Amino acid sequence: MKHENRSFLRITMLLAVVLALAGIVVVGNMLVTAAPTAVSTNAPMSAPAMAPVPTATCNLVGTDRICDLWAKEGTMTLPDGSTVPIWGFTDNISGTASVPGPTLVANEGETVVVNFTNEISGEMVSLSFGSNFMVPDLTGVALGQTATYTFTASAPGTYKYEAGLTQNGARQVMMGLFGALIVRPATNPLGQAYNDPTSAFNQEVLLVYHEIDPAFNASPNTFQLTQFQPSYWFINGRAYSQTEKIIATPGETLLMRYLNGGVEQRSVSILGLHQTVLSTDGAMYPYAFDVVAETMPAGSTMDTIVTIPNPVMDLQQYPIFNTSFQQLHNAGALGADGKVAMGGMISFIEINAGAPPAAAGPLVTTAAVSPTVTTGTTDVDLVFTLDSTTTSGLNLTSWEYYLNDLDTTPEGTGLTSGTTTETITTTIPAAAFSLLPAGDVTVYIRGFD
Repeated sequence: MKHENRSFLRITMLLAVVLALAGIVVVGNMLVTAAPTAVSTNAPMSAPAMAPVPTATCNLVGTDRICDLWAKEGTMTLPDGSTVPIWGFTDNISGTASVPGPTLVANEGETVVVNFTNEISGEMVSLSFGSNFMVPDLTGVALGQTATYTFTASAPGTYKYEAGLTQNGARQVMMGLFGALIVRPATNPLGQAYNDPTSAFNQEVLLVYHEIDPAFNASPNTFQLTQFQPSYWFINGRAYSQTEKIIATPGETLLMRYLNGGVEQRSVSILGLHQTVLSTDGAMYPYAFDVVAETMPAGSTMDTIVTIPNPVMDLQQYPIFNTSFQQLHNAGALGADGKVAMGGMISFIEINAGAPPAAAGPLVTTAAVSPTVTTGTTDVDLVFTLDSTTTSGLNLTSWEYYLNDLDTTPEGTGLTSGTTTETITTTIPAAAFSLLPAGDVTVYIRGFD
């Protein structure tokens, strides 16, 4: 049976200029990226599944959605086990502060009544709700006092509620006084995001992002904000590897509700999948558009649709991450290999009830090019080793390599001698580089058995 290895070893060979690329390992004069199978960024199999978004919250009395919120002081445990002070919301008088705060869910047209009590010492706290639902409270509520905020949920969408526009409101938000407000549409409220059939979904996901600089949390009222340098990044109050995974099935349509509760921007992407952007800040676009990654400013929300492929392999995982990469660690903590460990804002969509995994093909275990810098006028030697002993155990049959693009005809092919391990020596002709621009050239190698 013919198998192909879906994990390519990527060799970066340079034309004219050697560039230092982030995440690339230098081996001699050659820049080699690690094979995907060696990267330990998959969600732990024991990672908990994300809880579903509630269909509704608070209490419905007639057409009034009555909610209770308390602002409280609390602590949050960081990935290294230390704790920092936070200010957070809770919807229970005996509850503890949480970041983000509890999700509020109402239906379009309802009157939302929020009874808010402030229990944070020394702070005047007000509430603000997205999309200009109400006139802002510039005064706030004193310690131990309660105020009632009332507005009409006039438009469906994903919004942010947060500490309002008081003198210290911005710092209160940075300490954790924010959460998600979801307004469901009048039409098909549990199956659409908006009153438009193009927003239909099978499963709903809420991801709330924020960051923490422990120095700010330790002294929020005197900290110089120009020195704000976060070192921890969270999704729904958790940093990888404690983030929750999203369980999906082949062909399922996911509504992704994103809320950027922090002060940094995000570049949101799902590796291996496209997203269709429906709206930002609760305002649906006249025409949805597809993205690989989309920037979210501080305090913004975004709704997208993601369609899971069908068929797709069981337990396949799609990372959800910040593409700028600087928010994917936990204060620079090192892993067992001495390198900065993966952390921060990364989670996974994991496929359940998918197709059984295909048999693995041969691995490319070593590779080298010589010379490693060329002007494109001379041939380049390519040497690599194929090994199927730890995968299928079948004898090798053939190999191929590509330059830069896997969607083209292979640049070179060849047969093997029929063993399970073999080192191949071949030549990349100078003519293969004639149409390539100066810069990095990625060589993809694949073996068959």
